[in-house]
Amino acid sequence: MYNSPCLPLANSLPIIPVQAIIFLAPLTFNLTLEEDPTVNRIEDSMMIWKAICSNRVLERTTIILFMNKMDVLATALNSGLRVRDYVPSYGDQPNDVPSVVKCMSLLPCPAPLFNSPCHRL
Repeated sequence: MYNSPCLPLANSLPIIPVQAIIFLAPLTFNLTLEEDPTVNRIEDSMMIWKAICSNRVLERTTIILFMNKMDVLATALNSGLRVRDYVPSYGDQPNDVPSVVKCMSLLPCPAPLFNSPCHRL
């Protein structure tokens, strides 16, 4: 399991029944974690997402993904920042809000299909 600086004890938590997880993924591609400035926020979110989706304990748990901080994304893009400078996997795709949102929504969404021990919708 991926250990995010935000979840240092993730592997040692007791197992309790979980019906649903609401996962908030910020679209702040140009920010890093306060607790570890070397870690990009969106990459951290993607790693946690994949760890949750691939966890056998959570295989029957409903997972709801919300992408937030659209205003921060728009401000960053309008100021001239380029996504590919912070997220190399973004490549040469258009540097506008709809393109970034589409790309970021496609990155984590296939994870349940490929990482989950059972089928998820």
